[in-house]
Amino acid sequence: MMRFFLLLALLLSVSLSYADALYLNKGRGFSPLVADGSGSLCNSSCHEKTFPIPFALSGRSFSLSMRLASKHGVADFSYAIECEEGSKSKVVNPAWGLRFCGRDGELTISFHPEAAHDILGGEGVNLRLNVESGDSIILSSVIKKHFSALGSNLLHLEMRGKEWMLDFGNVSRLNKFSFSLPLQEVTPESVQLILQPGAMIDLSSLSIETPEEICSPEVMEVMTIADILENSADPICGLWELYDFTIQDDLLSIPSKLRIAILPDGEDGYSLYYVGGYKAGTTWKPGMKKGRLCPSSFRDIYDVVWMDASMKGMSEGITATTAEYPIIALQFTPQSSLLRFRRVEEQVRRKTLTP
Repeated sequence: MMRFFLLLALLLSVSLSYADALYLNKGRGFSPLVADGSGSLCNSSCHEKTFPIPFALSGRSFSLSMRLASKHGVADFSYAIECEEGSKSKVVNPAWGLRFCGRDGELTISFHPEAAHDILGGEGVNLRLNVESGDSIILSSVIKKHFSALGSNLLHLEMRGKEWMLDFGNVSRLNKFSFSLPLQEVTPESVQLILQPGAMIDLSSLSIETPEEICSPEVMEVMTIADILENSADPICGLWELYDFTIQDDLLSIPSKLRIAILPDGEDGYSLYYVGGYKAGTTWKPGMKKGRLCPSSFRDIYDVVWMDASMKGMSEGITATTAEYPIIALQFTPQSSLLRFRRVEEQVRRKTLTP
């Protein structure tokens, strides 16, 4: 996926099928993480504020993804807070982050705005990433670009045993980090969002998945897909690339060059496979089956079964039409979203699918 990629919530978000998972977004709400169910988290006090995420890690490996904006992310700008007995004060560069707690210790990942004196104008701020295990700093790195100071950013974190992998940045490019805990192993049992005094973030989506009893999605080798397309005369079968779209931006994030392959499924319908387009931050893999087009009672219209993030088929209100061929339109009515794909010419298809 974009390494996530993206974090994609709802329609275009996909991953392995997990035994336990939590999915929150603007549409579903963020209760009980936030009392009012909104994605806005603010700390106007003079003490650190924590927001426990309602999910038990229980020491298992996990994958955590968030799409968020730091509303108080301008470096060296003062933000008001209120302390004891009503006294008021101001802070600069308020940090936010994640804290993983276990019986054997804590791991804190925090982001701190810093002034970028070598950048002129715009959102020219740096962001310092700190990773701390107990009192020890495991990683400290300055992110100088590929993140948005006030706009939307993606965060994707995976833990596999002692190995941790973190991707963070804006929707176009992610910064990649990795670290391990060889001396003091932290076995996380719970996780919480932390906001230092003055910090404010706005969540668009948040998901956690634990890869217990993984059931892999159906995947086909890209070369096999290429061979099937090479020998098919069906005009619907082919390589299709995203042409334009209308989406709920708070819920979805997709690459401009998203490509899918449509193959016959042997039952008068078609199977839809993801081929490419995402760069980093996603669990989409080339050749992963994403859905099925089933004949309907109407000409040029297909009922669609789409595989969601939990690898369950969703079909209510999802259709595809080829009435504007060589354009195929996927309509997700419940999400008020439309994606239109244009069929790629054969010579371009061969070049795209050939290693």
